[in-house]
Amino acid sequence: MPSVLIPLLALAQSSCRITDCLSIPQLRYSVKQMEKNVRVSEVVRLPHSERINEKRDGATRKSLIDGVQRVCMEPINHTVYCATAERVFQLGAEEEVWLDWSAERGNNEVVAFDFLYDDAKIFALLSNGMALLVDVLSKTIDVVIVLNDELCGGCWAPDVHVLVVASKHNIYFVSREFDIISEQLLNPLSAGQCELMSVGWGSKQTQFQGSTAARKQKSQVEVDEETEVSALDSRRPLFSWSGDSQCVAVSFVEERGIRKTCLWSDEGELISRLQPLPFVEEALTYRCSQNVTVMCAVQNGIRKVVFFEHNGQMLSHYEIEKLSAERNRVIWMSWNASCDMLAIRIRSSTSFEEVQWWYLINGAFSLKYRLEFTDGLVDSWWNRTDPHWFYYLTHDGDCIALRFEFTYTFCDTTLFAIKGRRVCVTHLDKRVSPVCEEFVELPDTVCELAVYSGWVLFYLTSRFFVIYELVKGEPVERGIFDARGCHNDAPLFCLRYGGGNQLTAIDAHSKYRVVEITLDAGRAISRDIHESAQPLCYHVVTKKGLAVQTNLGDWMYVEEIDDRSCVEFSKQSFWKKQRIVDCCYNAEHDIVVGRNAGKALILNDRLVANGVESYSLGRRFLVYLSSGSALHSLQLHIYELNNDNVNGVGINSGRFVECGAAIIGHDEEGARIWLQMARGILL
Repeated sequence: MPSVLIPLLALAQSSCRITDCLSIPQLRYSVKQMEKNVRVSEVVRLPHSERINEKRDGATRKSLIDGVQRVCMEPINHTVYCATAERVFQLGAEEEVWLDWSAERGNNEVVAFDFLYDDAKIFALLSNGMALLVDVLSKTIDVVIVLNDELCGGCWAPDVHVLVVASKHNIYFVSREFDIISEQLLNPLSAGQCELMSVGWGSKQTQFQGSTAARKQKSQVEVDEETEVSALDSRRPLFSWSGDSQCVAVSFVEERGIRKTCLWSDEGELISRLQPLPFVEEALTYRCSQNVTVMCAVQNGIRKVVFFEHNGQMLSHYEIEKLSAERNRVIWMSWNASCDMLAIRIRSSTSFEEVQWWYLINGAFSLKYRLEFTDGLVDSWWNRTDPHWFYYLTHDGDCIALRFEFTYTFCDTTLFAIKGRRVCVTHLDKRVSPVCEEFVELPDTVCELAVYSGWVLFYLTSRFFVIYELVKGEPVERGIFDARGCHNDAPLFCLRYGGGNQLTAIDAHSKYRVVEITLDAGRAISRDIHESAQPLCYHVVTKKGLAVQTNLGDWMYVEEIDDRSCVEFSKQSFWKKQRIVDCCYNAEHDIVVGRNAGKALILNDRLVANGVESYSLGRRFLVYLSSGSALHSLQLHIYELNNDNVNGVGINSGRFVECGAAIIGHDEEGARIWLQMARGILL
């Protein structure tokens, strides 16, 4: 994509000369995009009871979560409900909100478990064809006979207007009133209504193309042959609905042990049968933005993500990783609500699991975040409507909510992009092309990074810190530090690094804390400096002390950081109660800048502008792009002189740019701005 070079100093001059100064004599474009990084902006522990862990046999700590078989979430209040063989209970209120359902359930397996938001009841579909509608608060259970068949799985459409159910041989579509709409063979013999068919001379298989083409064709047929599923495949049916609830992809294992996938309409009409995919894994998801079905497969030690069109034909595939000697398998994957991030859950031959978050850009997948779980997970899921939130439930009873944000990591004209273990370093003052020519190789996946005036701090999935220094633009390693002795129940996030051997970060271990981490002699030593019962989403060390923001918008100051104690509370700062995100801090002028939920740009609790799509804060200027696609700049020293009335003072209007642009960053000394345009990077 293009990179735009705009004279920033011109933005700071009188408004009568702005238009002339912003003329660009030569524009250079690249058809690709600059990569953003995924960062965790908030970690929330969903409520759990004091006695979620209890001692058993005097040796091991056992969780109440051990017997949980199914999990669902009430979408409004984010209440999590868990199902065991004996009862249904609310996570965090196991002793108050629970219901014994052993009599109604019997020995039947729960093949579907969901929360019906229109009825405020839990829906549990049993393998014997019955369904239980559970109201945990009133402690009532309604029994409904859905089908007289042994069921293997089921799933409600996102708008809950239809239920798709699979038995061993048939697939059923059931209305909200539990009337059967359609009954079809799970493995249909005839083609679907949109399925691509080859007839006569139009088929490659029927054409005469010579002996060379025949050998190539034979090789291709062997690659596309159907293969039997792994012995670790549960052989359960998989379902994934489109976002508009108009079609559903259903993956199943037929009698020969081959996993097939079909696409059905919400009325039970077959749309297409997907092409055979050899060595397919037990995972399925639907990408609504492209109207494609997505699956995973492993072949010749390489895992790939495969996209299928609506007509059942393979659209494209992407190689995402080479497998190590120990074989692992994908057990779940799903797109977020905006379909720009793919979460993949992988399990090894033991109970060890990991979750990977991938970002599709420039025709390739980039691994942006990865977490490991030694004892595995009970369940994981995306928020159905908010693309930023991801949830997972551990076997220790911790239900963690992660809020992800996309952001450019830019410092001193250099852009850093995470690609798993590799970090792409692009010097924008030297080139416009987003095709990276320089990489930093790390020992493990990079989860977080912090940059400061020629220094870069990497935080790895394996809980190590690595420091690099940019020497004449070249990254040079300065140290690696083991942080496995620090809190590790939840990810560290919001790293603040100012060079040297110290940094601060937010940790959600037990309580929400700001921790100070000292890097010395190959080790990272953590010390709690602030504690809060309310989730924290931002912190920064300012001239006045430690400024901390809660997820409700409360700002607090820790004016003096004691080396011996952890401050549990302090007086509220002079800032008003206002939640701002995407925050940046300028130490020289002692200002915090961010945007609120309404896209208003806030500077030290003062409104700068409304409808701001993106901004960049440097040492001398604050540059922002308004919703009208106009660039503006604010001189920070003028703001300091007129901080009682920031509106209009020192703010200069600039040139208009095309809609959909975003600011990557700006160079104060070179007076340049880099913009990500909808059609590329403009420089």
